[in-house]
Amino acid sequence: MERGICKLCLKEKDLLDCHLISSAVSKLLRARENTNPNPLRVTPDWIGQTSEQVSAYEFCRACEDIFNERGEKWLLPRLASLDGFPLYDMLGQAPAFFRQEPLFAYHACDIPEFEKEKVIHFAMAIFWKASVRDWGTKGNTIHLDFGRYAESMSEFVLGTGPYSMHRESIWLLEDSMATAKKHYARYYIVRGFQTMWMGDAAQTGSLYRSFVITSNEFNSTQGTFQVYGLEGASGGIKAGKFVPSEAEPSVLFDQDFNGLDSAAKQFDALVADTQKRGFKPITMMEILEFEDKLRRSK
Repeated sequence: MERGICKLCLKEKDLLDCHLISSAVSKLLRARENTNPNPLRVTPDWIGQTSEQVSAYEFCRACEDIFNERGEKWLLPRLASLDGFPLYDMLGQAPAFFRQEPLFAYHACDIPEFEKEKVIHFAMAIFWKASVRDWGTKGNTIHLDFGRYAESMSEFVLGTGPYSMHRESIWLLEDSMATAKKHYARYYIVRGFQTMWMGDAAQTGSLYRSFVITSNEFNSTQGTFQVYGLEGASGGIKAGKFVPSEAEPSVLFDQDFNGLDSAAKQFDALVADTQKRGFKPITMMEILEFEDKLRRSK
């Protein structure tokens, strides 16, 4: 244990030797029947089996508990192991809305016990942790730079920032698409997302516009990038959740671009035009008011 500033809560505390990816994942990769059960690691300068895990003194106990309670505790027992793959079995309870071998896509909202909040937090926490330092060993660099998005990602992981409303907007969009059973995105990685509302998002009939950049490129700025925009309406709040309108979202824009720069330019233009039409991003005060309405509707 070391004393220092926790990279998540930014408070001076006792720091634990924390893993970039939970140590439980490494245990899942062990081949129990082999003499050397350790997983294989491949870096630019080294290849071999090792029990060494990527860790550093970066987070306090309270923040480690956040990683555990908001994602790891639910997801890790459901990952693939020699004994089965519960998360995959869970997907089998719903029909795939997109099939293109070898890719199958499912609407998580069709599976009641699928806690998508936990999956999102688990993944976002790993990406964010990779941005706070270089976790590389044996000649390997493990570091991501999210630029202007780093602060909002940190707030989301900690649970103090406006991503709660942003997340609800994503789920409303997802639920609307699931109801329509239409596939809007041509690529599976989201590289940009913005939702804006006209009026109170909690009121039935309030309009929203969502703009998305998708691509199959994870960290490259080259390649094909889709920009699409949808306009839909809120169905209000029922049982503590956003519900979509019965009407399908209408497609405002859908076009592929060569390179992220040109896609981002079109994305920014669509967002600016939407703001001129009276749609607004959600403010912190509106988030607090909305979450109060969610609690009171349960």
